[in-house]
Amino acid sequence: TSRAAPVAVPAQPFSNLILTSFTVTWLGNGNPGQNTSFYVDVSSMSDFSVSTQTIGWILQTTTDVTNIANGTTYYVRVKARNALNLETYYVTLGSTRTLMGPPVGAQPSSVNVTSFTSNWSDPYNDPASTQYQAQVSSDSFATITWTSNVAAGVYAATFVNLSSNTLYSHRVRATDGIGSWSPWTTLTSTYTRTAIP
Repeated sequence: TSRAAPVAVPAQPFSNLILTSFTVTWLGNGNPGQNTSFYVDVSSMSDFSVSTQTIGWILQTTTDVTNIANGTTYYVRVKARNALNLETYYVTLGSTRTLMGPPVGAQPSSVNVTSFTSNWSDPYNDPASTQYQAQVSSDSFATITWTSNVAAGVYAATFVNLSSNTLYSHRVRATDGIGSWSPWTTLTSTYTRTAIP
């Protein structure tokens, strides 16, 4: 009795990537759809020594992986079995990384004639490894006045050498430092104070 054929890897196995979920797709590789089911193993470890989530046995060649951590790399492998429950070996589809969560804006503080401090919190990302980039602009980010790169565990950035009595927009985003970024969070705009004559 022949086994099912191992699955094949498509050009783009991962899609619909958001904070805590993604869609994974594979190719049936000639297996008859009504007689073949698939088992999906998801892990944050490249050697699959710890299984984060399993899905199966399913008849479809695509499934959503949900309720997982944001800003995390996940590896996925799939195996097939036929109507007689004869299984193939696993085929690794590769890896993908969920998005970083956006910081949560707070009110600016220490507003002075030529400076103020941007503030935010971060309930989504790992505080030990998440860094931030904050920017300030006087023309709604058509140009950037200053950019501040902020270390992990710090939730504020002070901008100095600004113009007095000027409306400034400011924003912040999170990064893991290895290429993943959250969406920008736009913070509450503020005027710097008027200089005393």
